[in-house]
Amino acid sequence: RILVDQCQDSFEDYLTPPDLDDMDEQDRTEALSKFKEKMLGNMKFAAQLMICRILSSKVIFFCADTLLQFGTEETLETLGVFLKEIGPTFDTQRWNHFTQFDNIFVTVSEIAQDSTVSKRIRFLLQDVLDLRAQQWKSTHHVETPMKLDALKQQWSEDNGGRSNGKTVEFASRKGRY
Repeated sequence: RILVDQCQDSFEDYLTPPDLDDMDEQDRTEALSKFKEKMLGNMKFAAQLMICRILSSKVIFFCADTLLQFGTEETLETLGVFLKEIGPTFDTQRWNHFTQFDNIFVTVSEIAQDSTVSKRIRFLLQDVLDLRAQQWKSTHHVETPMKLDALKQQWSEDNGGRSNGKTVEFASRKGRY
């Protein structure tokens, strides 16, 4: 219960940005960056609590409605991150609250088309809508480190199996590179 209360308090605290009037530009930028990082982190954490069924899924609608009501760049970005996090779990027609969940995306779609909203936020929300349209499977490929054998194989495939006559030998960690 303490965790839930702390999560709700943090959510409410991060709905409005801190007062930055008496700060210089560098401090203001740093404070906004920290605020944004904490706000997004709190929502990701809350989303994971919902996914693990520690928090009721009904909280989704409270959070989404509240973020939509504030309608600032920060809260709309937070909504995008939140939906991206919970979407793969809750976006299923078998879920009892699917219709209500789907209505959130109708509103998000309208905001993504609204020219009064900043382009950055519109594109971010459109990315969430696109991800949903692809059943939450990202088409963005992230390269990860490869083992040496896989790297040699990839190089061979990329170069048509031909060699330029130069061979690069890699020694063990204890030896030279």
